[in-house]
Amino acid sequence: MAASGFSLPAAAAPLVEAARRAPPRLKALAIAGTILVAAAAILAALWTPAMRPLYPDAADADRAAMLDALTAAGIAAAIDPATGVIRVPASEHQRARILLAADGLPAGAASGDDQIAAIALGASRPVEQARLLKAREADLEATIAAIDPVTSARVHIGAEAPSLFARDGAEPRAAIAVTLARGRALSPGEVAAIIHLVAAAVPNLSPDRVTLVDSAGRLLSGRDADGAATELEATAALEARYRRKLAAVLAPVLGEANYAAEVTVELDRAQSRSVTERVDRDATALRSEQGTLNNRSETAPAGIPGALSNTPPPAVPAAAPPQQGATAQSWQRQFDVSRETSERVEREGRVRRLTVAIAVRQSPRLQPADLQAIERLARGTVGIDTARGDTLSVVARPFSPPVEAGAQPWWEAPWLPLAAKAAATLALAILALVAVRRLLRRAPAPSDTLPPPAPPRVRIEDLRAAVSDDRQTATRALRQLLAAPAR
Repeated sequence: MAASGFSLPAAAAPLVEAARRAPPRLKALAIAGTILVAAAAILAALWTPAMRPLYPDAADADRAAMLDALTAAGIAAAIDPATGVIRVPASEHQRARILLAADGLPAGAASGDDQIAAIALGASRPVEQARLLKAREADLEATIAAIDPVTSARVHIGAEAPSLFARDGAEPRAAIAVTLARGRALSPGEVAAIIHLVAAAVPNLSPDRVTLVDSAGRLLSGRDADGAATELEATAALEARYRRKLAAVLAPVLGEANYAAEVTVELDRAQSRSVTERVDRDATALRSEQGTLNNRSETAPAGIPGALSNTPPPAVPAAAPPQQGATAQSWQRQFDVSRETSERVEREGRVRRLTVAIAVRQSPRLQPADLQAIERLARGTVGIDTARGDTLSVVARPFSPPVEAGAQPWWEAPWLPLAAKAAATLALAILALVAVRRLLRRAPAPSDTLPPPAPPRVRIEDLRAAVSDDRQTATRALRQLLAAPAR
């Protein structure tokens, strides 16, 4: 049988033909039964308790012990066929964890001491080195997991075996993966502490060769080794500092519940350096002086050239001849001029702009002068600088009523899921009943589909017995006799 490109198996053809020839009322009953079965399945799915996984990272040996302990405690535990993880009802999740913790389950990975104790007596040197490295990793994992935000950790150390040749030895490396508690994060100090912890535990491992990531795949070791904060963290820390300063001043005056303050800081991460040099020409001083004086004199020759001219003069004094000479001098002086040099370095992280907003609870006793006083107080507390572009806003508005401590919203009430399931069950039952009732009403009655009944057959003996003096009875019996065939 084929229709619009769809063919049924040959075995189903008799069933389809029987369904077509079935009476309409029987078809209506079948549809009604199908509706009721579907409604029952939906109700069963609604009232089936939600299941939560229990220790998805547990080892297979621990899962077997956990399943036995939960079964003995009367908790309906099931094993996920796809992953093998034990699942328990959500209402019993915390109770199951407490019971397993009392039994010491899951046992977890072996400690470093267990790894060392498992080394066989005749193990080779490489096997022994691998066992020792695994033991070191296990101890580091347990130590890191003890930090508050960390729930579990995995440590992988990449270190080669010691070599006889120093040049052939490669520097070790380490990789750390941490799983944090929900809603928690590692501070820069904690990141630096974990990195230095691993670096100190592994010989010849420097902190810059340690990689730290979290369960979300974020790289945490990209910061400086000293835990320097990023721009976002530095901004948040500075804003929190300003808010604390405002709280210290406004809380005693207004009360903690009567104001709300927020601070927005814009930081300038650029670093600038400027050098200024000033020279005073009027203020001079002699630093050094160096001079040279040359005096040269000459005597003119006299007499007739010859031997006599070279003889000493006679004893009688004679008039001295005129002398010819020259004098030369040079001086070199060095002066110092008054000079002033100043250097200014502006480090990164300067406050570029500061925006402060303060909302005060409106009160009949609060006057405009009081708001001005609060504004002046806040301006002096955070150091508003109008030349820098800082702004400060103080407004008075009515506050919403405070929520009572411990009050739970109605949509988080524990009875709401149960009420929702009950309402869904009732609505589904009503829809199923209405659908079944309409189907039964529209289905024709059995009397409408069956052929008219044959007229009753009357026996001649009955007619003779019925003949009496009553004329009406005899007439009716005769009519029946004529209408019915004779037996």
